[in-house]
Amino acid sequence: MEIKSYGSVCIEGGDQLGKGDATSRIVKELEGRSVNLTFSSFPIYATPMGSVIRSLLKDGISDAKLEGIDTLDVRMALFALNRLEFMDVYLSDKKYQNTMLILDRSPFSNAVSIGYWLSLQKNWDEKEVTGYIDRAMDLESLMISELGLDRCVIQLKSEESEWRDIRKRETDQHEKKEVQEKSSKVYEMYKKTVGSGWHQVVTKRDDGWRDRDDIWSDNKRILKDTYGDMDDIKDGLRYDIGFKEIVENIYPDAEYDMRLYDTYDGAIKENVKEVMYESGLKLSSQVAGSCSSIKFSNGEVKREFRRLVGIVPDVVRVYEYFLGREFIGKLKKALV
Repeated sequence: MEIKSYGSVCIEGGDQLGKGDATSRIVKELEGRSVNLTFSSFPIYATPMGSVIRSLLKDGISDAKLEGIDTLDVRMALFALNRLEFMDVYLSDKKYQNTMLILDRSPFSNAVSIGYWLSLQKNWDEKEVTGYIDRAMDLESLMISELGLDRCVIQLKSEESEWRDIRKRETDQHEKKEVQEKSSKVYEMYKKTVGSGWHQVVTKRDDGWRDRDDIWSDNKRILKDTYGDMDDIKDGLRYDIGFKEIVENIYPDAEYDMRLYDTYDGAIKENVKEVMYESGLKLSSQVAGSCSSIKFSNGEVKREFRRLVGIVPDVVRVYEYFLGREFIGKLKKALV
């Protein structure tokens, strides 16, 4: 399969490791050298598919009729389908291909979902965990292969003796000590699966954060070793794929409050998570309710969406629970 991306960098790692800071520095430095960039951050919580992830992580499902539906397969499929919203935009316009793709979280973040699932289990079975990783890689196979995401993964990691919650409050089910410690072990297994393209950069130790310039120095070396100077893509172009681009592409006649979008966009830029979550859920509700139809522009993405729904059919019931029966009707028509 032909890779449809000049290059890609996936910034990975557990929570509260400085991913946002490290990613912003990479983007700033490459922009300063006029390298063409496409940026996205996952999950994209304000889209219909992304909002379900946030709602599930924060509130769960209380309907007794859906008891037992919140499985690891469902969670991983929800993340993969959110990324397919991104893929439909990316693959529908060749302008993105001649850029360096920077992803703040990627398909490899399933390590955190697997870590959460393992935190609920009594024992660690490496063979079972390998099966989970294989399943995740299959659910995300289109994005990984089409964009060549295994070429460069930068996993930020801690060398602290134990995980510490620097926010002092949980924002979702994943930000817990036992989840983060299990996730760290799963990331080590992902490293073996991905191979030479996987790199680890320490951001924290028991005595505190590493200097930001030192972290950038490590990341700069990795980028240089992987992609060289990137002189052939230095036109100073910058693209972002997020809520706005996805809505225009997949939910073209949807209506939403622009002031609310400005609040959401500002919260993303300032990393104000609670405002981002709250405004994102409201935007999603507006889009899901107002769009008359759903349209996939890329045939591969449409087929892959259909494949994932076939593999994990319970995701449709989860979508219906959070987005309503009318939205499911639109989705089913789009997948015909």
